[in-house]
Amino acid sequence: MIKHTAENYNLLEQLRSEFSPTPYVSTIVRGCAEKALDVRSGGPELRFITIEGVGCTTTVDSLLAIKKFVYDDKKYTIAQIKEALLNDYKGNKDQTIMQTTFQMKAQNMVIMMLDSCNAIIQALDKPLSSACK
Repeated sequence: MIKHTAENYNLLEQLRSEFSPTPYVSTIVRGCAEKALDVRSGGPELRFITIEGVGCTTTVDSLLAIKKFVYDDKKYTIAQIKEALLNDYKGNKDQTIMQTTFQMKAQNMVIMMLDSCNAIIQALDKPLSSACK
């Protein structure tokens, strides 16, 4: 799995360097300006790596939505979800399924943001005196 992920990442970076250069990012990464190369074309002094988590989180969100609405709430059947996907959510019922799914994703996003804010507040609320010892 790790080898497959690394190979895909390298291929993606190769394609990005060819079709989607990032000149702004290159201006703030050490080595790019000196070599006159983009971050994805060998410019950085140290290898420039990003984490691609968007596809993974979208997949997890989608699977959780299916679990909730098909298996937990029994609001839709798996056949209805499949039909909505095949129709690209174009029918009235399909649009309702899409709206329900987006509402759940939005609620999850708000919960995650609130959890993050609470964690930051708790971290800032701790006395600094222990860090100064």
